[in-house]
Amino acid sequence: AATQIRQSRPMAISPGIRPEPGEIAIGRGWRICVAAPRSAQVVTAVDDLAAFFKNSMKVRLEVVWSSSARPAPKTITLTQGKTLPDGPTKPAGYRFVAEKDGIHIHGYDPCGVLRGVWYLEDQLKLRGGPLVKPDARTRQPLYRPRATCARSPRP
Repeated sequence: AATQIRQSRPMAISPGIRPEPGEIAIGRGWRICVAAPRSAQVVTAVDDLAAFFKNSMKVRLEVVWSSSARPAPKTITLTQGKTLPDGPTKPAGYRFVAEKDGIHIHGYDPCGVLRGVWYLEDQLKLRGGPLVKPDARTRQPLYRPRATCARSPRP
């Protein structure tokens, strides 16, 4: 199956945006650490996230691929697997944890990593800048993803 790539125009950061008490400000010194195995979907997720921060948030994040990467301060860590406590139990599911010193996105599979990255991007867009509230949640589809094809009936 082909990976869907979301392309969006760079957004304008809200002028004068300041972090509220307890919010996580992503900026200089932050990086993306990838422990998830390389796959088309994970590479797409990493490239999309780095481009999103550069173009929309005006923040350049270093990308580090390391199979031994663990959540660390000032790091967005991307991992993948089926055995995370409180983690997803279905394909395309993910666990998102944002704490004051870092963000961890754990996908059940490569699609879960991609969906977790999109969730982070959506939160940043809603906030209007590189700020996110502390959060911990597991999300997964209720139904199996399926492909549909719409065709016009023949006369």
